[in-house]
Amino acid sequence: MAVEDLILGVTEQDGPRPNLSAIVTHQKLGRLGPGTGSVLAGTPVYRVAPGRYAPWQYGEEIHAFVLASVVLDSVKDTFADLMLRGEIEYDEIVLPVGQLQVDLDAALRRLREAGIIVNGLTDSDSPTPDSTLGALAPNFISAGSTVFNPTLTQV
Repeated sequence: MAVEDLILGVTEQDGPRPNLSAIVTHQKLGRLGPGTGSVLAGTPVYRVAPGRYAPWQYGEEIHAFVLASVVLDSVKDTFADLMLRGEIEYDEIVLPVGQLQVDLDAALRRLREAGIIVNGLTDSDSPTPDSTLGALAPNFISAGSTVFNPTLTQV
């Protein structure tokens, strides 16, 4: 495909967030395949081929985030400015259509190794102080112990 067959994405000025407020340490232009509609700033993308990206979907590794919203061309690839390394705020990340937030959150937790820091993402794998006792309590009860619990009876 010749370079002239590609178009530069048009920034969508009337969208909810035309630009991402991220701290970018490495960025590049990447190609998004033909389609309809827009890809909003903050959308995670994965690499489908060298230099070519698509909105993230379950089972794929996140490789970058779209920095500025673009309108896709229905026939040609569209260039988009992508953040490959840096820091992004969790509340600026867009959940791609058809994907589950829990799956996206799991993929986001693996990004630190790739050089992307997601600020504001909670680590649900680590127990919180309130849940630690509940999770560990059964391990502290030995056979023959009496535990006071008004909803249980001793047998």
